Amino acid sequence: MHNVAEIKKRFTPAPKPPGEVSVLIKGIQKQVSLAKEQVASSQKQLEASKAQLQWLELIHDRLDTVATESRVTNMLLAELVALHQSIVKDDTNEARDAIRNDAYHRVRNGE
Repeated sequence: MHNVAEIKKRFTPAPKPPGEVSVLIKGIQKQVSLAKEQVASSQKQLEASKAQLQWLELIHDRLDTVATESRVTNMLLAELVALHQSIVKDDTNEARDAIRNDAYHRVRNGE
């Protein structure tokens, strides 16, 4: 059988010099500090991403509404043109083109 003192000697790690332990502890503290900073930075990025997502969802919803309104307007205009053509039998293509060009010009100029 082995002596208890021998067993303790084998399993007890050799003591490290005090300066080395201090350096290791400081290194670990620095790593912990850096990890905390990275977590804080990641949380800020996450919050910014969430805010961007909310804005994008609002913009998407608004664009969807505008697209729907545009389709309805186009359908109503098509019905109006068909009604106009059934009432006015004269060729109005030139007047229509002039009105359309004027409307495009005003919209582009923000009028």
